[in-house]
Amino acid sequence: MRPGKAPNPACSNDSGSESSARSPSQGAALSRSTATEPAYELIDDLESLGSLIARLDRRDREILALRFAQELTRAETGRRIGLSQMHVSRLLARILSELRAGLLHDETKGTDRRQDRDG
Repeated sequence: MRPGKAPNPACSNDSGSESSARSPSQGAALSRSTATEPAYELIDDLESLGSLIARLDRRDREILALRFAQELTRAETGRRIGLSQMHVSRLLARILSELRAGLLHDETKGTDRRQDRDG
């Protein structure tokens, strides 16, 4: 047990040392499946998102960059590109909806590919 860390009764045996109910190989496999799969999914999502953003027109990409990369408000974004805050809000809603739909579509295609490969 590391200094300063309180013992966890669910993970310790009678002698007070920490142990696991799983064998080392089971723990490693569980660790890999829970730690790496979400990371791979995130990478896939980011790659998909990047390609979806690349397909947007220049103004939509600029709005996303100002709003999320530069963290400007909708009003500040509108002032920079000559639109009202309300129009920026509507455009953002449309852009984000398109990106979400594209990611969901890519996710569905990825599930189909995994089923074909595994089945």
